[in-house]
Amino acid sequence: MRSKRSWGTWFALLAVWMGVCLGAEARGAERLNDAFLARLPRVAAEVGKAFSFAYIGDVQINFRIFEQALQLMGEDPQVAFLVVGGDTMDKARDEGFRAFLRRVKHTPFPVVAVPGNHDLYGDPSATLFRKFIGDGVTTFTVGESMFLLLQNTSGNIPKEVGKEFAALLDACAANPAIRHLFVVMHVPPFDPRTNSPGHSMSARAARKFFALLEPLATPHRTVTVLSSHVHGCFFREHGNVRVVISGGGGGALYGKGEEFFHHYMKVHVRGDRVSFVPVRLEKPKKP
Repeated sequence: MRSKRSWGTWFALLAVWMGVCLGAEARGAERLNDAFLARLPRVAAEVGKAFSFAYIGDVQINFRIFEQALQLMGEDPQVAFLVVGGDTMDKARDEGFRAFLRRVKHTPFPVVAVPGNHDLYGDPSATLFRKFIGDGVTTFTVGESMFLLLQNTSGNIPKEVGKEFAALLDACAANPAIRHLFVVMHVPPFDPRTNSPGHSMSARAARKFFALLEPLATPHRTVTVLSSHVHGCFFREHGNVRVVISGGGGGALYGKGEEFFHHYMKVHVRGDRVSFVPVRLEKPKKP
């Protein structure tokens, strides 16, 4: 005669089944930057030392412009990956992050992102960013190029992020195979409209930042800072460090003139040269 299972046995089986289901759900909810790092080795092997990537910042939930950018990037076989420079939304909300992720889910290239100040509004501890996107530092290498993605949404680099950043810079300095260093963070080291402190890091924080970077900029290695936060398109230099500020991804532009237009940046790495080409985006007309 077949024995009956006890209630304890049924509860145990139910717990196992739920564990399997929840584990599958967790695996399906992989964070954006983790998924990027998982796909990167294959991408890096395909492109080698010479490659191109796209950069966009300050979407600020203007997804019509962002979708236009993604379409153009998807039609461009040179784009190996996309770096998002923060402010994908106006305020940190669960649905905001999900809306952003839905739009990058099926791109033919991997996507990685840093947080912007708007991505943390209402969530200063970055709980949602860490849940959906990634951590305070994300680093990777493609060919002879090293990328350091940092959180600096307050205008300064948090202490724990700064320690990891300094250690990574030491590793870069000790590696002669790194010919290009890209430091990506949302808030720029200075305001490009005045080339001085403003909508940027503080003067003191910027001095400390450049003191770390300048020794790495040599005749054999380029150093580029990629930022957003100021809505426009700016090319500046600080000593031998190149500063590119690209905030034209959808948010309202901060002025008029040749440096203020919606765009994403296409970056080419070829040998010892790095070049930048803004790709203009058209603001959709109201019906």
